[in-house]
Amino acid sequence: MNLRAGTLDDTGWLRPVAHMFMRSAQPWILPAADAECHQLGPADFRPLAEKWRAMWPEFLPPK
Repeated sequence: MNLRAGTLDDTGWLRPVAHMFMRSAQPWILPAADAECHQLGPADFRPLAEKWRAMWPEFLPPK
């Protein structure tokens, strides 16, 4: 699922687990301190999905 944060009323709870395509990011972009940074997209998104799921176990139980 791809959900743009700008469509949400309250984004205070939203924390990124990773930033993609940092190779082409503007120099003023400051990634979240605890998020992974990928120069391109990762070859496998499953580890990132598991990290994201772990943030909200009450809504997204582990598989």
